[in-house]
Amino acid sequence: MRNIAEQLKMEPPPSLEGHHLNNLYECLNGKRYIIVLDDVWSENLWAELRKVLPDNNGSRVLMTTRSENVAMKVDATHTLYHLQLLRHELSLELFLKKALPQNPNEYYTNNLSEISKLFVKICGGLPLALVVLGGILSNEEPTHDAWERVMKRMNQHGVGNEVSEVLATSYDYLPFALKSCFMYFAVFPEDFEIEALSLQWMWIAEGLIPQDHGRTLEDTAGDFLEDLAKRNMIQVKDRAVSDGSITYCGMHDLMRAVAIGKAHDENFFTVCSNPDEQSFSEARRIAVHQSNCDELLTRANPNLRSLFFFECIPNCSGHRYIRVIGDMRNPRLRNDEIKIVGFERFTRLRYAQFYNKVIDFENSIGRMRNLQTLEIQNFEHNVDLPDCFWNIKTLRHVIFPCFTGTGSLGPPPKISLENLQTLVGIRNKESWARGNLPNLSNLRTFRIAMTERLQIEVIVEFLCTLKKLDNLVITGLDLLFDTSKFPFCANLTTFGYFGIGGSFHATDSSLFLINVTQHVLGELEIQQHHIAVLEKLTKLIFLAFSGIQFVGGKIIFSTKGFPYLRGLQFNWSDNIEELHIEKGAMPLLQQLRVVYCDNLELPQGLKYLTKLNALWWYANPEKATTTVEEIHQLCEHVPIIKTDGLPQRRH
Repeated sequence: MRNIAEQLKMEPPPSLEGHHLNNLYECLNGKRYIIVLDDVWSENLWAELRKVLPDNNGSRVLMTTRSENVAMKVDATHTLYHLQLLRHELSLELFLKKALPQNPNEYYTNNLSEISKLFVKICGGLPLALVVLGGILSNEEPTHDAWERVMKRMNQHGVGNEVSEVLATSYDYLPFALKSCFMYFAVFPEDFEIEALSLQWMWIAEGLIPQDHGRTLEDTAGDFLEDLAKRNMIQVKDRAVSDGSITYCGMHDLMRAVAIGKAHDENFFTVCSNPDEQSFSEARRIAVHQSNCDELLTRANPNLRSLFFFECIPNCSGHRYIRVIGDMRNPRLRNDEIKIVGFERFTRLRYAQFYNKVIDFENSIGRMRNLQTLEIQNFEHNVDLPDCFWNIKTLRHVIFPCFTGTGSLGPPPKISLENLQTLVGIRNKESWARGNLPNLSNLRTFRIAMTERLQIEVIVEFLCTLKKLDNLVITGLDLLFDTSKFPFCANLTTFGYFGIGGSFHATDSSLFLINVTQHVLGELEIQQHHIAVLEKLTKLIFLAFSGIQFVGGKIIFSTKGFPYLRGLQFNWSDNIEELHIEKGAMPLLQQLRVVYCDNLELPQGLKYLTKLNALWWYANPEKATTTVEEIHQLCEHVPIIKTDGLPQRRH
């Protein structure tokens, strides 16, 4: 406010008391003005400033901020613009304006074309980085040799102190608890897509999430991730259509450099990216990005707490204090079995993620008395853990691979796991019986494969005990009961049913839950009258079909049907040949995924889906019935189109 007074040729107020502010108001009153407030971080700024800014004569205030929380504090009647990363052409234009402000023609005459494109690529469309790097080069001779020397310095010392210092400002403004969560992104390589739930569970296992009275740690972790996104310190790669929560995230390369630098300075995390790495001897958290690491951990801190490996399987035999371990390797590097030397000593383990079968895993898991999260991604067989595993009272999230009709054996009768919130990929125990069931009272997400030996009354009784359940997927059980009559349906937002090639035997009234926002159906025979029931569900936001047999091979989406649907998926449904989308159907649809539906022709009705902003179409190259060119011609209005396995055009 003092700066504003000075620019108005007023005497700067000695204080911000009321009568001094009144002078500022009177000076502006009756005049037209524009005020630009750049790089605002204070959430209370607008509430205070608006008191001394008369709203008259078409005056305007332009505020820029990297914090969405600041932007949202502005009155709702004002306009909020989300600035996106720049396309290559605009990036180059901005870069050259800063690098060659006096004579832009030197770009052509001094052979600067290729190296300019390299600088622009490094900045990744980030205007701030483009401006800073352009400013550095504006002080150099506009020659290829001079610019190449700058490039070499950048390769030696990172992107450049100027860029890092500006971006690091965002870190300085973080609350204390969020700083550790931000530094945690240093674990992951460039362009790595991070699964949001797994990341939040890692934070919890590390003790980075404070307990907030009346809320779960998971809820707080979700808020932390959203806060980082609002501050534009991470990139949101994907959000759930149903509730808008972040499902995948990542980090801009330049911001990642800040995270790595801060993590190193704070001795919080060390990234090992070459075989001769020496700087990790004191770090208690290590991410191994390089492949030659057989003896790497012999030089690591014996009190190592967290270990992530992205290419190799390190020798962990000397590190019995490990609390977090993550197998993040690319699927092509993953074998049928892995041997983690020293795994049986990890009695303090809290979080474990594995892709392959771990030798001696079943024999060791019962010793992990502090385990909170176990994620097993892709074992190609059932993982039947001993009953002692279910005696671990700290369990919060357990995810086994779930293929159709399979799963790991679930907890034994009478066991009580009050902390357990997620249980995915299990089969019921044959010893379950009425009055003799496990107690999982706080379960939120549940996916179970039912055996024919279990009576329907038993599963109904069990589901009725799950008062907090909001995500339920059942495999292999005919729906012979009216689901709407049972308490476990009251809070459900997601309901899935996989019938293993069967067909529905329930009446239409009990087939789908009217309050559920997401339906997932698989391995079933579906008819048009089922679609007619679904499209009348006014709360349905997301619908997915997987391995479905559509009777007649044609589906009709009628006018005014699915009025609030925002996401639609078809996965591995070979017999579907035609999607007929009438004008006015699915008026709010935003995302459509078609995955390996090899006989499906391109629906011409896609042109009616005016709200569609993302289309994924993946096909078997040998069976594809459409082309990339045809999709782009029909869907010119869709901003994001991703295809795989499709020919470019017809020959």
